Amino acid sequence: MPFRILIVEDDAAHAELMRRSLSARGEGHELVFANNLSEAVICAQKLPPDLIIADRRLPDGLGDELLGQFGFRVPVVLLTAFGSEREAVEAVKAGAMDYLAKSPEVFSSLPHLVHRVMREWGYLQDKRRAEEQMRRALERMQRQQQVIGRLAISSAVAEGDLNTLAQLVTEAGADVLGVERLSLWFLDEQRDELRCRDLFERSLGRHSAGTVLSKAEFMREVEALADEAYISAADVFEDARLAGYVENYFKPLGIISLLDVAIRHKGKVAGILCCESVGEKHVWEADEISFAVQLADQVTLTLANQERLANEMALRQSEERLRRIVETAHEGIWVVDADERTIFVNPRMAQMLGYSAGDMVGKSVREFLRPEDVPEHERQLQQRRDGLASFYERWIRHADGGWRWMAISASPMFDSQGRFSGAFAMLQDATERRHAHERLRESESFFRAVWESAREALRLTDARGRILLVNEAFCQMFGKKREDWLNHSMAEMYAPEEGARILEKYRERYERRTLEDIYERELTLWDGRKIWVAVAHTWLDIESTSPRVLSSFRDVTANKRAEKERLEMERKLLYSQKLESLGVLAGGIAHDFNNLLTAILGNIEMAMCDLPQNSLPFAALAEAEEAAKRAAVLSRQMLAYTGRAPLELTELNLTHFLRELAMFLRSTLGRNIQLNMDLDDDLPTIRADAEQVKQIIMNLVTNAAEAIGEKQGTINISTGHVHCDEAVLSRSRSVERPAPGPYVCLEVRDDGCGMAPEVLERLFDPFFSTKFTGRGLGMAFVLGVVRSLKGAITVDSQPGEGATVRVYLPVSRGSRPASNTVEAPPAASAADETPSRANKATILIVDDEASVLSTAARLLQRGGYKVLTAVDGLEAIQVMAKHGEEIKCAVVDLTMPKMDGLTTSQELHKINPETRILLSSGFDAQETRKRAAGFPIHGFLNKPYQMKDLLGRIAEICQ
Repeated sequence: MPFRILIVEDDAAHAELMRRSLSARGEGHELVFANNLSEAVICAQKLPPDLIIADRRLPDGLGDELLGQFGFRVPVVLLTAFGSEREAVEAVKAGAMDYLAKSPEVFSSLPHLVHRVMREWGYLQDKRRAEEQMRRALERMQRQQQVIGRLAISSAVAEGDLNTLAQLVTEAGADVLGVERLSLWFLDEQRDELRCRDLFERSLGRHSAGTVLSKAEFMREVEALADEAYISAADVFEDARLAGYVENYFKPLGIISLLDVAIRHKGKVAGILCCESVGEKHVWEADEISFAVQLADQVTLTLANQERLANEMALRQSEERLRRIVETAHEGIWVVDADERTIFVNPRMAQMLGYSAGDMVGKSVREFLRPEDVPEHERQLQQRRDGLASFYERWIRHADGGWRWMAISASPMFDSQGRFSGAFAMLQDATERRHAHERLRESESFFRAVWESAREALRLTDARGRILLVNEAFCQMFGKKREDWLNHSMAEMYAPEEGARILEKYRERYERRTLEDIYERELTLWDGRKIWVAVAHTWLDIESTSPRVLSSFRDVTANKRAEKERLEMERKLLYSQKLESLGVLAGGIAHDFNNLLTAILGNIEMAMCDLPQNSLPFAALAEAEEAAKRAAVLSRQMLAYTGRAPLELTELNLTHFLRELAMFLRSTLGRNIQLNMDLDDDLPTIRADAEQVKQIIMNLVTNAAEAIGEKQGTINISTGHVHCDEAVLSRSRSVERPAPGPYVCLEVRDDGCGMAPEVLERLFDPFFSTKFTGRGLGMAFVLGVVRSLKGAITVDSQPGEGATVRVYLPVSRGSRPASNTVEAPPAASAADETPSRANKATILIVDDEASVLSTAARLLQRGGYKVLTAVDGLEAIQVMAKHGEEIKCAVVDLTMPKMDGLTTSQELHKINPETRILLSSGFDAQETRKRAAGFPIHGFLNKPYQMKDLLGRIAEICQ
C-alpha cells in the first residue's frame, strides 16, 4: 500500500539514499522532502503526510519538535547520526514511533520500517479510539445515571405529575443523548390518535406540545412496539416499521435517525418516548438505548402513580360520600351480625321507628317483628346465609307500639374466610305508599269499570300515535282483540293510505297542540268497512311523561245514513214539487197550446183541401202547417220533461234502431266530425217510444257536435248490456232511483270542449242553454223521457276533455226482438174514413174551447158525419138526452169546467150505453188511460190532431 511520506533531512546524500531505498521496491510511495524544520512544518500543514521520517538534528531545530506538533496525528520516526540509548528512550516517550541511528543497513531497510511503523500506528490508533470511546461511554453513563437518579427521586414521579415529568425527561434526555429532538407521545382512549405531550428542541431550548399523528401514520410502529421494547433506526427511511411517518413527519423535519421506546401502562403500549437526530445520522449505542428505556420506565412509573393517587383520592372521596350518604340517606340502613343482633343503624333508620340509634344497637331483629312474620323472617335469613340477596316488604314495630310497612332490600355479608358474618339491609317506610296503593287499586277498579262500560269507543295515544289503551267498545267498533291494538300504531285502524295520512296529520297537530276537539268524519277501516264517526279529542297532561291524547269515537253511520236519506228525500220532494209545478205549468200551457194548434192545423188542412196544390196560397198554408207541427213537437217536449208526454210503447232493439239511423245521423254532422259506432249485436230489447228514443239520440249527438264546433273531432256511439247496481244508479241525474238489474246502455262520447262543473250542475234544467240560439229543452226532454221509462242517465265531463253521456234503459221483461218502428194504426181509406152518405152517423163533440169545437165540427162534416156540439158536460147531457138514440160516437174533451170529460162520459154512457166515447186530451195518453180506468172510454185522441187522425179514430172505435 503506497503512503505519502515526508522526509526531513538536511544532508542531501542521506536524503538520496532514503529516496532510493523507498523507491527500489516500486511500491509507489509519494515522497516529499524538506531540508529543515520550518519547511517540514509548512509541507505537513499544506498536505498532511501518512508518515514523517526526520533527522533529529536540523539546521533550525530538533526533529523532536515535530512530535509536539504532529506526533498525535501522524507517526514520526527520528534518525540520528549521534544517538544514545537515553535519547532514544526520551524520543519514544515523547511519541516517536522509532528512534534509529543512521547506517547503510537502516537506509536499506526503510521499506520494512515503513510497513512496520504504519502497522504499529494503526494498532496504536485503534487503542486510542477504544480508550476514547470507553471514556465517553463512562461519562455518558455517569450522566445518564445522574439523570435517572434525579428523576427517580423527583416529586413529579411520586406525585404522578406527568406534565412536569415530561419536561424533565425530554430536556435531560436530549442533553445526555446529544440529539436535537426528544419528545413524549400518548395514545388517546380510542387509540385513534397519537398526541405529543411534550417536545424539547435542544438547539432552540424550547418546549412545545399538541402535535397529533393519525392512526395511519403510527399504527405500524405501535403494532411493532407491542412485541418489542424499542425501535432504533440509524436511517429512518430504511425501516419499514416507520414508513407511516416518512412523508408528513421525517422529511419536513429533516429527521435522519430515531430511537423510539414503548411506554407501557396496564400491559399495553400507552405512548412512545421518541429520540430524534436531525440532519445527521446517529448510530445508537447500547447505553443510549438502555438510558432511553429507563426514561420510559420513569414515565410508566409516573403513570402508575398518577392512577394510584387518583384511585386513592377516589376511594377517599367515595368513603366520604358513603359516610355522608349513610348519615343523610333517606333510606334506613340496618346491619346485623350472624346472630341477628343489631350492630349498626343510621339516624334515618332510628328516626323511622321512633328510637335513637343507641336504643336499637344490640337488639335482635325478632324484637321488631310480628309473631306471624317470624317463619318468613327465618326463610329470608336462610337465604342470606346461602349468599342470596332479596327484596321484600314487612311490618316492623314502631316505638309507639304501632306498625310500619317497610320495603326491605337485604344482602348477605361474609368475612375474609368466606364465613357468614351478618346482613346489610336498606329500608323505606312504605306505609303511606301501601295505603295509597290500596286507594289507587280502588280508583283503578272504578276507572276500569267506567272505561269498559262507556258506550263510546275510547282510545289513549302518545306523541307518536302509539295506542296505549282501548276499551271494549273500541274493539267492537274497529274489530280485532284488545291485545292486537295495544302498542300498535293508530294508523293500523284505517286503510293503509288513509292511515298514513291521518297519522302524519296527528303528529303534526300534536307538536302544535292543535288537535280538533270535536268533529265528524267518514273513515275507511283496516278491513275495508266505511263508517261515519263523531270524534272528540281531549289532552291529558300526565306528570313524568309527555301529554297523552284521549279520543272517543261514536258510530254515527246510521245517523248519517238517515240524514242522507232525509236530505235525499227533501231533494226529491223539492225536485218533485219543482217538476209538479213545471208539469202543471207545462201541462196547462200544452193543453191550451194543443187546443190552439188543433184549431190552427184543422183550419189549415181544410183550407188546403179547397186550393190547388200549385197555388201560392196552398204553399203558404203548407209552411204554416209545418210551423204548427213544430209547435206541437215543442209542446210534446215540454210534457216530456215532466214525464207526461204521449207515449207509443213498443219492443225496441237499440242496436238495430241505431243502424237504421246511422246514415241520417251522419248527414246531420259536418265534415270535420267523424261518427263511430260500437254496437252490441246481442242486445236485448227495451220497451220504449221509438220516436222519443230517436229524439234522445238526436239531442245527444247534436250536443256532442256543437261541443266539437269547427275543429276536427270524433263522436263515439256504443250500446251494451250491463247489470247496474246501486252504486251505478246512484250517479243518475234523475230524482228517482230505479231498481238494480239488467239495463241496456246507450253511450255517446265526444272529444269536444267539455263542461265546467257549474254547467254540468244545470245541464238538465229546462230553458237552460249555453247556446245563443238554444231553447234549453233538449236535455230536459232527454231526462224526462228517461224518467218516464224508469231509466237512469249519467254525465262525465271536464273542461277541455270532452263529455260522456250514458243512458240506462231497463231491459224489457219479454226481451224479445221487435220491430224498430211503431206500427201506426191502419190508416183508414177514404172509403173507411167517410161513412156512406146513405148511412150518415151522428157525432157529438164536447169541448169548452170554441175554436176546437167549430174546427172539429167542420172536419167531421167534411168527412160526411152529422155533427152535434156542446160546450161543456152539462150541455152534452142535455144533447144526449134529446138525441141519444142517434148519436153513434161522442168526442169528449178531458179537461172542461163544471164537469170534466170522465164524469161527462159516465153520464153519457148512462143515457145511451151504445154510444162510443172517444176521450180527447193534450196530455200524455198513458196518464189519460190511467185516469180513465173504470170509465166507459172506448178510445183516446191526442191533441193537436188533424182530420185523418180524427176520422181514423172514430172509424176505429165505431167498427
